[in-house]
Amino acid sequence: MDHKVSFGESFKARHSGNSECRGVKTLIVTLGHLRRVPGFSGRLGFCSHGGREWFAYYGLDWSAFVREGIDVEALEATGDALGLHLAAFARAEALVGQQ
Repeated sequence: MDHKVSFGESFKARHSGNSECRGVKTLIVTLGHLRRVPGFSGRLGFCSHGGREWFAYYGLDWSAFVREGIDVEALEATGDALGLHLAAFARAEALVGQQ
């Protein structure tokens, strides 16, 4: 079963030429988010080893994530509970930071 998420091309197709999206910053989820997100066990954060395996499972580039972060929509596109949880956490932090 192929679990790779083809995000880049589908995002460009959905948003190219869309006037509502021009000038809108994309939310980038970082390694810092991964380390701060409340875990499912009650502890803060997820370990890098597990994160690396999770990224590999979904065909996402772990090295690029560590260097640059990843678009929140790429995590959401996995439909996976961890990706959705991390994306929601990053969105919540961004909202608090804007107030």
